[in-house]
Amino acid sequence: MITMAKKQTLPSYNTINESLKILDAEGDASENHGLLSALILTGSKVKRSAWVNSLALRGLDQDDPIIAGATKALTQLFDVTHAQLASDDYTFQLLLPTDDTSFPTRIEALSHWSQGFVTGLGLIGIDPTQKGTTEAHEAMADLINFSLLRYNNESEGDEEAEEAFTNLVEYAKVAVLLLQRDYALLQPNERKLH
Repeated sequence: MITMAKKQTLPSYNTINESLKILDAEGDASENHGLLSALILTGSKVKRSAWVNSLALRGLDQDDPIIAGATKALTQLFDVTHAQLASDDYTFQLLLPTDDTSFPTRIEALSHWSQGFVTGLGLIGIDPTQKGTTEAHEAMADLINFSLLRYNNESEGDEEAEEAFTNLVEYAKVAVLLLQRDYALLQPNERKLH
C-alpha cells in the first residue's frame, strides 16, 4: 500500500506575528520567515533552538505558558519551512496574511518577506551577481524589486490588482526554488555562517 506524506502547513501569519510580539522580537512574521527561508535554502547549519533564541529579546522562560506557546509556534514555522524546502514536491509557501486581509497589508507583507529573504542571503555572504545562472540573477533582482513594493490606493478592490498580486506571490515562490537549485551547487565551505 502506497501512502502519500501529509502536506505540512505553515502556522498562520497572525499566529507567528503574535508569537513574535510576545517575545519582543524585531520584524514581522513575513520578514522573519523570509530571512529563515534564505538561511535554510543556502544550506546554512541553522539550529532551530538558536534561531528561536535569536528572536526572543525578552528571553525564553519556558515555565511561562504564553512564552512556551510562542516558542512552539516558531519551532513549527522552522520545522515546516525546513521540510518544505527539502521536499521535491514544490510545496514551499511564503508566510503571508490570508486573502481576506486588507490589500495594503498583503502588499506590505510580500515586501517584508522579500526584504527578509534578501537580507538573509546577504548575511550568508551570497552575492547573486557573482555566482549562479542568469536566471538566478534575474530572480534575485526581481525579489529585490519586490522588497520595494508599496501600496497604491488606486489598486484596492481592483480585480486586476488582486490577480497581479497573486502572480507576484507565485513568482516569488518559483524564484526561491530557482535560487535554491542554483545555490545548491555552491561548495559547502561557501555556505557556512561565520
